[in-house]
Amino acid sequence: MEKKRIKHPKILNKKAAKRPKVLTAASIMFFVGGIVSLIAVLILMFTSNTIINVLNEPDAPKNALFIASTFLLLLIVISLIVGILDIVAGYGLWKMKKYGGIVALISAIVSLIISLLFISADYGFSFVYNLVEIILLILGWNYLS
Repeated sequence: MEKKRIKHPKILNKKAAKRPKVLTAASIMFFVGGIVSLIAVLILMFTSNTIINVLNEPDAPKNALFIASTFLLLLIVISLIVGILDIVAGYGLWKMKKYGGIVALISAIVSLIISLLFISADYGFSFVYNLVEIILLILGWNYLS
């Protein structure tokens, strides 16, 4: 009786087996950051009307409505851009592409600068998160093609 050799299944995605953990971690962090930014955009869009209505009261300061609405619009646009950049960066890093690293670097630096403005609001979490993204990106840069 002849023994049959059982072949192990081939790895379907060879890059997944070779993908460094630093790039996997960076990719996941950028995906999560992008999703959180897009959720923030939705929350800001739904709550901005309430904030503007409160500031539209007769006893509110004259410039408060203009300043608040300008700030909210700027925050929505920046969060939308950063969210899209983060998702593109996460995808590019997942595929181990150089463009993913470049987009990730741009997005992380912009996010780092923005997080400095709001460092007291989240006790520095965003700042540390962006620093970790940049460190992971630097460590995995040579694996990008």
